Amino acid sequence: MHQSELSGNLVAQLEIFALDHGYDVDKNAEVVIRCVLTLQRRLRKYCASTRGAEAAEHGTEQFTQFYYNTFDEQRQNLSALYREQSMLTFETSAVQGVSGIIEKLIALPFKKVVHQVATLDAQPSNESGGILVMVTGALLVDEEQRPMNYTQVFQLLPDGAGSFFIFNDVFKLIYSQ
Repeated sequence: MHQSELSGNLVAQLEIFALDHGYDVDKNAEVVIRCVLTLQRRLRKYCASTRGAEAAEHGTEQFTQFYYNTFDEQRQNLSALYREQSMLTFETSAVQGVSGIIEKLIALPFKKVVHQVATLDAQPSNESGGILVMVTGALLVDEEQRPMNYTQVFQLLPDGAGSFFIFNDVFKLIYSQ
């Protein structure tokens, strides 16, 4: 059912409700109109969040594949995904801004890395179209034979040009006990 069909259905239901409860729709038109407008705003938010969830799920698969392939091959090329207000927390070390983040990623104590994504969850995160992404997986570094488990969370925000940038990036290794 499309938004316009839902809106028309809500208006009809509201009119029936008003008549059933003794409201004169003509006399109380202002109240009815306010109620209808409120319901329409709520309906638009609901429809947007539903579409947002679907878009978040699809777009984040592409994002994570691009991010980890680029990280594994040439970390310095990740700079296009960050902005000056972006922040990275890698284990216990936090840095802000594109140059600080890229310096941190390049300075990591391994040269060769392969990420293997195990789970990927995403959901709309705010009314301006942000997306929260949570990834779990394993990574192999240098010549290590045993993979290390990790979790990483990204807060993606729209950049105003039809794409997204990483506003927050939190990475943690998961150590087994």
